[in-house]
Amino acid sequence: MPTRLRVLVVDDSRLMCKLITNLLTNDPAISVVGVAHDGEQAIRLIQELHPDVVTLDIEMPGLNGLDVLRHVMREFPTPIIVVSGLTAPEVAIQSLALGAVDFILKPSGHISVDLFKIQDDLLSKVKIAPLARLAQAVTPPRPALPRPVKIARPALPSHFVVGVAASTGGPQALEQLLPRLPADLPAAVIVVQHMPPGFTHSLAQRMDRHCVITVKEAVHGEHVAVGRAYIAPGGYHLTVRATASGEGTIYLDQSPPIGGLRPSANVMLRSVAKVYGSRALGVVLTGMGTDGREGLKLIKEQGGVTIAQDQATSVIFGMPKAAIDSGFVDLVRPLDEIAGQIVAELQARIHRPASAEASDPAR
Repeated sequence: MPTRLRVLVVDDSRLMCKLITNLLTNDPAISVVGVAHDGEQAIRLIQELHPDVVTLDIEMPGLNGLDVLRHVMREFPTPIIVVSGLTAPEVAIQSLALGAVDFILKPSGHISVDLFKIQDDLLSKVKIAPLARLAQAVTPPRPALPRPVKIARPALPSHFVVGVAASTGGPQALEQLLPRLPADLPAAVIVVQHMPPGFTHSLAQRMDRHCVITVKEAVHGEHVAVGRAYIAPGGYHLTVRATASGEGTIYLDQSPPIGGLRPSANVMLRSVAKVYGSRALGVVLTGMGTDGREGLKLIKEQGGVTIAQDQATSVIFGMPKAAIDSGFVDLVRPLDEIAGQIVAELQARIHRPASAEASDPAR
């Protein structure tokens, strides 16, 4: 008989602990080995029980969930899924930055008697969590980045676009990728990070504080400008369309999810390939599933460059692996080398011989 997944449930509400436990134990592959009602008890039980996964509330008396995350990821890294009635998306983004594998919103706030609405999402993420590479467990802390000095640049049309796909582990990966891009980046960056509505705005604000390029949540109808990064809003597909003048323009829509995802990285990357052709770069970062694979295929067919994050630095290697196994990836790089690779590839294309530019079908 296969070993069941051992889960510790942490929530200051006894009712929530009972409901979460019931949802989890409905699955025969999962066993709840304990519950904790405050941060101190959670830390003690994680040390004693060595669970495979922890579900963690944020709002608790004494040590809150963020305090628990800081301590656990520093002392004995363990896969943690935040399950909370968070009112501030910034807190969820911070929990991911501290090392949580993923987060789930309670459907009706701190006390949610309708918790059954998130059962499928909860079970899926709990089962994925043990596969996660806990970055803080195997790599030294990243040195603090200097305070970025943004350079005022006119919103010039971008002739090159870097499309980035990310899912589980993506916020942590973006915190290492985007701040390494230089102020004079000769391209725009468009990011699809799988997140619920409302959270991508907070993610963009957090990224912007740490980057020399401007990072913002994408707005329908705005032009794609050089030296800017646009994050697709949660709940919307993002595509790029060419105007009569040749500029790229961002379009947002709420057409049906693709493979359960909206935004979909494939939708974004395919549109980037169609508009920019060989002047497109596609990057697939950490995440579960296959989103981004088909978009990379079209970029590669159009003569663009495709890059995937390597296994050693991915929290979840699913999306990069799917792209690599398909044969659509030109380069596989550790996370800390991807920004430099992007800049090098852009420079190589900028300085291509005129004959190569003339034969580019996207021009």
